[in-house]
Amino acid sequence: MPGGGAFGSPPAAGPFGLALHSHVPFAAMDAAGGVLGGFLFYDLVHYIAHRAIYTKDLATQLLHHGVLFGMLWLNRNTLWFNYAFPVMYAGELSTLFLNVRLVYRALGATEQWASIAFAAAFFSTRVLLFGLLVAHLALNAAALRTLLGPPLRVSYLGLLPLLYGLNLFWWYQICKAIQKIMVKRKERKAS
Repeated sequence: MPGGGAFGSPPAAGPFGLALHSHVPFAAMDAAGGVLGGFLFYDLVHYIAHRAIYTKDLATQLLHHGVLFGMLWLNRNTLWFNYAFPVMYAGELSTLFLNVRLVYRALGATEQWASIAFAAAFFSTRVLLFGLLVAHLALNAAALRTLLGPPLRVSYLGLLPLLYGLNLFWWYQICKAIQKIMVKRKERKAS
């Protein structure tokens, strides 16, 4: 069909170029969403149980997890644009390296590999890939407004950009920490 994708659906604008009717089947989404939901619950309990350690980041972590749980609940029966969720799930890869790094620090051990892996995973999944998703959804905002009801519009056009804003804030914090480490190394070499 000219100008159409799968089932005659027009291609969506933006970096992913998927047909507007593209979606991930419910069975796959439920399985992946269940794993992510379980991980988020574990992570949330971990942050609350160790709130003395995470005092500085507790509020943003609670907001992040709350928004994700809200989005999982809002989108539990949605096919439209649900390919956004695997992109979000990919971002949790960085959490694995963050937790490994925190274990090293709790044990008083030094490490570099987990910090580098954390920063690389965070940037590639939560800044680049997620940024492409937010741009994709913004470029298809008219279709989103037409195809989705108000709660789902809030999810895709409000909560996803909010999560991306949190990711950018955390990336800024990571960059500040990297800069601090580089300055210390430079000072050590100079002395």
